[in-house]
Amino acid sequence: MAIPLKNIPIFGGAMRISIPDGFIDASELRQIPDNQEVFVSTASSTSQDDSIIIELVERLVQESDQLAVLSHLDEILEINSPGYRFGEDIDKREDLVTSIASPRALPSALSYLIVDSRLAQKWATTMSAKPMYLSLALVVVRIKSPIETDVLITLNSGHDTQEHPVMSEEQAYLTDALRKLATAVVGSLEVVNWGLFGEE
Repeated sequence: MAIPLKNIPIFGGAMRISIPDGFIDASELRQIPDNQEVFVSTASSTSQDDSIIIELVERLVQESDQLAVLSHLDEILEINSPGYRFGEDIDKREDLVTSIASPRALPSALSYLIVDSRLAQKWATTMSAKPMYLSLALVVVRIKSPIETDVLITLNSGHDTQEHPVMSEEQAYLTDALRKLATAVVGSLEVVNWGLFGEE
């Protein structure tokens, strides 16, 4: 059964996107960078942490779109995953990046999805942070006209492995659910005001 989505304005109304019910604006809880919109699940707890992050970043120039996607993923993993080295096995993971349908309002954009699961320290700034098992789906929407930018949409689902060990069957379910939800969310992305990107 499809998860109910609600369409909301982001970046001061310059863009819109649909996210699941039960997610609230994280800027009400903590400071968020200007190039990000972060939403956290009201069901999040000490043993589970679900969030959605929309981020506007510079369009990466790589040998392929797939390598650009992996570079974006590596930046996320380097922050959250203990011991992860930027660019680790990047050439061996290129086939894990899949092309998906672009947002209906941005038909000329190219969109890619990759799903990753590993031990992480979500929102961590020190290695002493409590580890979680993090499953994430990263969608990169590559816009080339009328401006050049990459829009990153990251769906995170973290679980405390001490309180709730993640079994292989549950991991597969989470991965599939994140993949389906990410595809639905990205399809709703819309740019209302291109002035957000500095264009007149």
